[in-house]
Amino acid sequence: MVKPLHEIRATQTKIFTHVAGDKVRAHNLRAIFETPSSLRLTAQGAGVLKKVWRSWNVESPGMTAGNLMILQSKMTQPYYINKKILVLFDEKDAFWAKLAGSKGWLNNKE
Repeated sequence: MVKPLHEIRATQTKIFTHVAGDKVRAHNLRAIFETPSSLRLTAQGAGVLKKVWRSWNVESPGMTAGNLMILQSKMTQPYYINKKILVLFDEKDAFWAKLAGSKGWLNNKE
């Protein structure tokens, strides 16, 4: 089930406010998140969040369209992905991704 856009934007604003204070502007959010409708972080955003939140690196399941769609629809916390790593900011997701492997975890993520 895809997360409603208003929930994604509320989560983005909450995260950005926690990191940068009360001055939330759309262009600032764009520096942190890939799109206004996703919890996927930019490389800069991942670096900023790593300074204030605990994160876990796992092997990337690959940046295929299918994997990106699953992440887009199922993630409830921010994440960063590139060809080599997937950075997760949720301990439960990180545990399962390390236990089952990132591809196995992603394919079975509810």
